[in-house]
Amino acid sequence: MSIQVICLASFGQTTVYAGHQTPVLSAVDSARRQGVPEEILTRLLAYALDNQLGADHTVHILTILISVRESQFSLNPFLDKIQEGLAKQIDPKRLEDGLNKRLDDYKFVSQLLKKKYSGSRRLYSENDLTDLVESIEFGITRQELRLLFSRAPDVAPEMLTVAAKNKALLKQLAFDDSIIDDILFTGLINQSLTPQWSLFFKVASAARQKGISSTRIAEVAKDVLIQNGDLKQVLR
Repeated sequence: MSIQVICLASFGQTTVYAGHQTPVLSAVDSARRQGVPEEILTRLLAYALDNQLGADHTVHILTILISVRESQFSLNPFLDKIQEGLAKQIDPKRLEDGLNKRLDDYKFVSQLLKKKYSGSRRLYSENDLTDLVESIEFGITRQELRLLFSRAPDVAPEMLTVAAKNKALLKQLAFDDSIIDDILFTGLINQSLTPQWSLFFKVASAARQKGISSTRIAEVAKDVLIQNGDLKQVLR
């Protein structure tokens, strides 16, 4: 099904975005000119049709995708959020607010990465950027993330993503900040906070359920990190 057919089926030829009189097809053309791939436009409009999303909200979402493209971020994480939001029938305005916040978080994290690794031979990836944005969604604050970047030694970007994710999720488990930071910076200083440690919060949660104290969990985790060990050693 073509984009034109989807638009006509969804909104009709005369439907326009209130206040700006911008037709949906015009927004689609603008997105196309900014380099939003045809496949993504078709998928978005198909979601809009399936979920009876109004023309004004569709234009708003297309405008956000244009901004994402202009900022040179990947469109897929945003399209995934759109698909998830429409499937759960989230209020369109709330969905738009969430997408705008995510875009703002991407810009914030991108600035941190550029500052941290400017002139460095270490390269960060699109996945590093997305993982750090997700850590904000999990609960780490911007200030906490800024401090993590400023205090961390020169480590691979993926180690910072592991630290940020664990910081957010250990906070959800009500670990004290001092204990969390003690564990994470032991791993960062020893450069042993490898990707497998992104699941450390699950080990900590299981230990908590068995009645093991946060202090004891931290002691074991730090010992293993100093030895460049893995989560299996923590479990043992």
